[in-house]
Amino acid sequence: MALPWQIFGREALNIELPDDQAVERISKFNQKLAAIVPRLNPAQNWTVDVRTTRYRRSAKVKSALIRLEGYNLIFITEADAQAHGFSTVPGLANTWAQSLSTLFQQPTLRKLLVIGIGLPPQINYRGINYYLKPTIAGDRGLFRTSGQRSMGRVIFWEVPADSKAYQIANTNKLLEPALAPAQIFLLNRKQQFITYTQQPS
Repeated sequence: MALPWQIFGREALNIELPDDQAVERISKFNQKLAAIVPRLNPAQNWTVDVRTTRYRRSAKVKSALIRLEGYNLIFITEADAQAHGFSTVPGLANTWAQSLSTLFQQPTLRKLLVIGIGLPPQINYRGINYYLKPTIAGDRGLFRTSGQRSMGRVIFWEVPADSKAYQIANTNKLLEPALAPAQIFLLNRKQQFITYTQQPS
């Protein structure tokens, strides 16, 4: 049974391995991707290519590397090709590379990856689902939190820029907005406030 590798809700690849192996493989893909994307420019197209190695004195390819902008992303072996129904390593490598290339052509996804890598694509706050947007919110000193967490992340919201904005509340409970806010915010790895809204992308 195939397990999809999803990147911000978009299917990248189907991994045709036993579930435990597929989960481990997808985790490695995510780690590699997380290490690469901070170095990339989301405003430019990203190139995906394949490098292969061959057996000595043989034309047969024994392994392949799928690279993103020259950085090693996925290593493929003959066992991988067979597990996915391909007779050759290049067959699987080129198919996966094409899928990834098509995916990374989406400007919105590239921006989501660069600013939101490591953040959940959606998060639940006060019983409402909020969805990640590729937007860094400017910090005007209006973000507040009661320390409440969801999925291990501290939830922030923005208060109106009025005369009460800078009053200090006596308890955290008073900080909670009376109504669920239209937007909430999480901090990314660069300590930037990233926007989540109630409407999916």
